[in-house]
Amino acid sequence: MIFPATELDTRVVADGLKHNEEGKNKDKERQTKQTNQYIVVAFNNITDPDWRRRHRCSLACYGYIAHKAVRAGGRHDKYDLFNRYFQDNKLASAPGMREMADAFGYKETGTVRGWVRELKAEGAFEIDTIVVPGKPNPKNIYILGYYLPDEFVLYYGNLRMPRGSK
Repeated sequence: MIFPATELDTRVVADGLKHNEEGKNKDKERQTKQTNQYIVVAFNNITDPDWRRRHRCSLACYGYIAHKAVRAGGRHDKYDLFNRYFQDNKLASAPGMREMADAFGYKETGTVRGWVRELKAEGAFEIDTIVVPGKPNPKNIYILGYYLPDEFVLYYGNLRMPRGSK
């Protein structure tokens, strides 16, 4: 998604770069705070392991968790999230801490746990737990939002995905 910067913003950035390159940063009155600057981010790159390792942060972790959301039953739904949550109009995901740490290239899960705590505190998702037979600890389920008849509504930033998008 690309949001255009205004012509004034573009001129301010160009002027600032010119002053920085020349090392002449004397004109303090002309320098203004750069606002309304946007960059292009392709969130479908979350499936690329190299991209995940280069862009390790809590937002990328959220993108990974959202990418794993279950919208249909099947063999990939090993915790039956479709029947437990999606049928109740909730969008849920269940990647494990070890899986996420491996996906971002970490040997330990501490960093990923910190990201999850940060995202939960920001209201990105709710965490529910289910007991899995044969496992000593309950499994974390990340409830990312809910869906209406025509759209998914995510808790994080109230982003909206059209229904049927994957």
